[in-house]
Amino acid sequence: MELFFTLILKPLSLQMFIGTADERSLRPHAFYQVHRITGKMVGTASQELVLAGTKVLEIPLHPENGMTANIDCAGILKLRNSDIELRKGETDIGRKNTRVKLVFRVHIPQGGGKVVSVQTASIPIECSQRSAQELPVVESCSITSCSVEGGEELVLTGANFLPESKVIFLEKGPGKKHLKHSLVIDSFEEWEAGLRWRPGGSTFCECAGQ
Repeated sequence: MELFFTLILKPLSLQMFIGTADERSLRPHAFYQVHRITGKMVGTASQELVLAGTKVLEIPLHPENGMTANIDCAGILKLRNSDIELRKGETDIGRKNTRVKLVFRVHIPQGGGKVVSVQTASIPIECSQRSAQELPVVESCSITSCSVEGGEELVLTGANFLPESKVIFLEKGPGKKHLKHSLVIDSFEEWEAGLRWRPGGSTFCECAGQ
């Protein structure tokens, strides 16, 4: 997340919460809320606040970092339907609303005590879980090795492959890092243009897309 604004010389707080993604105006989602993530792999500082009954994650933006923040400290938490219905009077319609947006807001002080508020939201995110029967399954592949020059055909056999499904190739890189290539399952042009491996081993898996 990056804030573009003229002459910002002081740190600001980026507020993040989970909003609705239906046809009505954007508002905090009743059944989903932002969840603060911590740990060794998280590099962005944050703190949780509750504003008007909505859980908000505050993330600092500093001028020396170009007013940018890597959002690796936030997750989406599903609340229990029964608790929300008792507290807010929500109906079963809310249970079926599993699409959310990540909403980002920042308040920028101006001269004369005025404040400019800037808000933006992500594309809709689907939070419902697929059953195990719907997930892609790779049962076999036609080859287990090939020349680094490519030019050979890899045929995957399995179930539940969809047009938006992706094949992800992983190759062990320097240290513990892995190099990754993601291909849409029916995109042969990407296959020819995007994959060039060094000698060595690689693994792949198949996922359901976004």
